[in-house]
Amino acid sequence: MTDKRVMQRRAERDEQDDLRELMLLPSFQRFAWRLLEKAGVFRSSFVGGDPHATAFNEGQRNPGLWLIAQLSPEELMLVLKDQTDGR
Repeated sequence: MTDKRVMQRRAERDEQDDLRELMLLPSFQRFAWRLLEKAGVFRSSFVGGDPHATAFNEGQRNPGLWLIAQLSPEELMLVLKDQTDGR
């Protein structure tokens, strides 16, 4: 394996480890919920008759969808449960 590939794998592992550690913090779980909510992952991006607005909304959703893809199902449930418990 090349040095570049080793460094890339290490960076990916560090990123995953960082997120795992952050997910242990209730404050980060609350932040993650706010990010998902503001990104609009729980609502439609479609704006009838305006493909540019739809494309913009899809771009807004991208960081939230990325975060969801990084979380384990258990971690995502922590984020969602915290919000539903308080409502």
